[in-house]
Parts: sequence; structure tokens; C-alpha cells
Amino acid sequence: MNLTANECRTNDLKEKKINNHLYRKVEMYEIRTKNLKLREWFLFRTNRTNRPRRLGGVK
Repeated sequence: MNLTANECRTNDLKEKKINNHLYRKVEMYEIRTKNLKLREWFLFRTNRTNRPRRLGGVK
């Protein structure tokens, strides 16, 4: 089964599009997890050093 040049190009573009989409999905996931890790680390650091202070007279 021989494909014409146009069909080959179309298949190639489809494949590139799918690969690009998957790559972007992975990239976004990596960025999201990295951001979560940074946020957790930041919250851990700030919670340790800046304990909530009680306001005078408020119980």
C-alpha cells in the first residue's frame, strides 16, 4: 500500500501534533509537581519560623 506524498505529510503532522501534545502534558505535570513541592517547602519553612501570634484580649 503506497501513500501519496500528501498523505505521508498529513500522517507526519498528526504524529508530531500528538507527540507535542503528550510532551506538553508531561511538561505541565512536571511544572505542577515542582510548584507543589516548592509551595510545601515554603509553607513548611514559614510555619516553623512564623508561629501565629495571639492578639491581646482576643480568646
